[in-house]
Amino acid sequence: MAAIPYTFLAFLGGACAVLFHFRTEVAQNKFPDQNGDSLSEEFLQLYCNVDDLSAVSRLEIQVDSVMQNIETIGIHLPTLQHLRLAESSIISLRDAHGLLATVEAYMVLCGRSDLISPSNAARTVAGLGLLGLALQVARAYQLDLWEFVFRPFTQLCVELETCTEDKALSLAQAAQGPAQAYMFVSSDGNEPLGCQGSLSKAFWATLEEGLRVASELQAGDSESCVASSARLHTLVAHEVLTVRPEDALPDFLVKALSTGPSWIGLLRLYMRHSRTKEAVDLLVDELKLCQERLELSDSLALSKLSQFPISLAVQLRAGIQELSGKQMSDDNPKLLVTLDTILTQLECLLEDSENRAF
Repeated sequence: MAAIPYTFLAFLGGACAVLFHFRTEVAQNKFPDQNGDSLSEEFLQLYCNVDDLSAVSRLEIQVDSVMQNIETIGIHLPTLQHLRLAESSIISLRDAHGLLATVEAYMVLCGRSDLISPSNAARTVAGLGLLGLALQVARAYQLDLWEFVFRPFTQLCVELETCTEDKALSLAQAAQGPAQAYMFVSSDGNEPLGCQGSLSKAFWATLEEGLRVASELQAGDSESCVASSARLHTLVAHEVLTVRPEDALPDFLVKALSTGPSWIGLLRLYMRHSRTKEAVDLLVDELKLCQERLELSDSLALSKLSQFPISLAVQLRAGIQELSGKQMSDDNPKLLVTLDTILTQLECLLEDSENRAF
């Protein structure tokens, strides 16, 4: 029998009782304290009261600490078929990864006395560009990924857009070596790869990949994966529009949010931040998509048409009309004409769909 996987046998110690089941008999013994770091062959022979450990096929053991390594059980008990660690305290691989990530985060932040909690550590290393490390710490302690990971990293990405390359370069140099794997999607340990020499672009690429990975980690099924992805992308987009209100959203955010039902959330964001042109353009694109699906007799086309946010289009028109009375803009009259066309086309499409139903 091969060694039992580490996920079941990593770091056992301080056992308080053990019950061994044999092929022909059952023996029960108190499990005394041990000073060693593993369960040796001699130890198992002693407490199983048997010289031939191949006679042991079932083992039940209770532990209350993670001070000893018991992977040797799989080696010394070659015919073991059942292992039960009832009410035990056993560290899993996921727990181990989380703890190691936390230790690494504290090592990065060595000397900072204010970082006494995992939440502060995750937020701070994210703000230093180590998104992957912050994500591991947040997962280990079930922290909110937006608040402690993606918000500080998004703010860093926006900041690096407006400052010189010196700050981005200093961050990359500070993480030279294996730590750059936490900072960039692709790196040779000295600098990011595939970013055309732009460190700012490399950080945005890391944010894009981090959002994809986080959405998958948070979701247990396809529907929740979509919801998780939409939430994180929407929060990032809102932060970007808030911090730099005059600039366009990164393409990957627009693409992620304009796919599927989350496009309505993107429309609300544009309206909330007075991005009237982007909002109107989004409505035009979505209406065109509906028309194409109707022409192809897509079974989902009628459902999507009925869910089209007509009320938001009307609110947007009213808002642009109000802005036209307060400030002169060459765009506003054109946007009003476009919105009127959209509303007229929607009315015709809805009437046509009702006639088809009869």
